[in-house]
Amino acid sequence: MKRRVFDWAGQPMAITESAFRSLVAKVASMPDPLAGGESPSANWEDFVGPAAVRDESLGSVRIIHVSGVIDRFVPKFWREVGFVDVEFLSERIRAAVGDETVESIVLEMNTPGGCVWGTPEAANVIADASMAKPLVVHASNLLASAGYWLAAGASAILADPSSEIGSIGVYTPLWDFRGFYEELGMKVELAKTGDLKGAGYPGTEWTEEQKAHEQEVVNDYFMAFKSHIKAHRDIADDCMTGGCYVAARALANGFLDSLGSLADAVALATDLGGGVKQNEP
Repeated sequence: MKRRVFDWAGQPMAITESAFRSLVAKVASMPDPLAGGESPSANWEDFVGPAAVRDESLGSVRIIHVSGVIDRFVPKFWREVGFVDVEFLSERIRAAVGDETVESIVLEMNTPGGCVWGTPEAANVIADASMAKPLVVHASNLLASAGYWLAAGASAILADPSSEIGSIGVYTPLWDFRGFYEELGMKVELAKTGDLKGAGYPGTEWTEEQKAHEQEVVNDYFMAFKSHIKAHRDIADDCMTGGCYVAARALANGFLDSLGSLADAVALATDLGGGVKQNEP
């Protein structure tokens, strides 16, 4: 599990920096469920909270709750402790689109973002779904980075007044473990092919050419991020520099369509879908 965290943490990331640091520290301290010991109890959900992606029906509206860090091809255990699998999320959205009893969809989202891999594809699934049926996003607490990438193609985006929105940007951590290896009296060298091969291998130094290549990769992902947002939202370039905005300012900067609660989002989705409003969530 911890090896997966290390591998995951070296990916191109679209996640708020504070959430990234907190996540690495939290997961690294967790016990490995495959290392033996007792299985999670029947009250597992009381300890870790509900699954990262879950849905419910409210009349003709399908509400899909999305809460956690975005990743791809996530093991079931990780989905139960706060990781949003974009493949699983895409499945749930396609199922809602294909369900004749569903007239509109609400995504309730609370996410700091996550890894880039799989996010553009899932964002296109959401944008396509919004063309088939009204799809309203509601931001609860935080809708940032890769989370906003997913949300941008929705029919409308609402947010609680206390929520934060934005963090449009991409980065890749360039880990440097040379000091750690030096303390152990070790030196790492690689037999390799090509100047870029083995970049970032623990204990080795990042060359300027390797760092420039990683920056090029980050720039390419960022351009894809911006292009998707530009296709769906009217947001100025100077608002896409990695910062989050409190909801009222996010509204003024074009990130949102209005302030409102989850109940407001459900009501809007109901109206757009032509359905009859049911009991509020």
